[in-house]
Amino acid sequence: MDMETTAQLPPRALAGARMSARRRKARAIRRSVVAFAVAAFIAAWALIYGQMVTGKDPVLTKKATHAATHRAASTSSTSHTPSTSSNSATPSPVVTSQS
Repeated sequence: MDMETTAQLPPRALAGARMSARRRKARAIRRSVVAFAVAAFIAAWALIYGQMVTGKDPVLTKKATHAATHRAASTSSTSHTPSTSSNSATPSPVVTSQS
C-alpha cells in the first residue's frame, strides 16, 4: 500500500487493509517456520537412518568393542599360567572396568 492509496481510504477500510497485510505476513512466517522444522526433522531422521542402514550404530559398536575386550581379557587371565622365567618380575597388565 502506498501513501496515496492510504490517504484515499476511509479509516475502517485502512484498518482492514492493514489487518489483512498483517495476516498475510504472519501466515508467511508460520509457513516458513513449519517448513524449516519439518526439513530439520527429516534431515536428522535421514542421518540416523543412514547410520543404522550402513551398520555404523555408535551405541552397538561401543558395547560390542567393550564386550570383545572384556571377553579377551577374561580368557587371557584365566588361561594364564605362572611362568618362572626372568620376566616374572614385570607385573602383568591389569584390566579394570567401570559400570
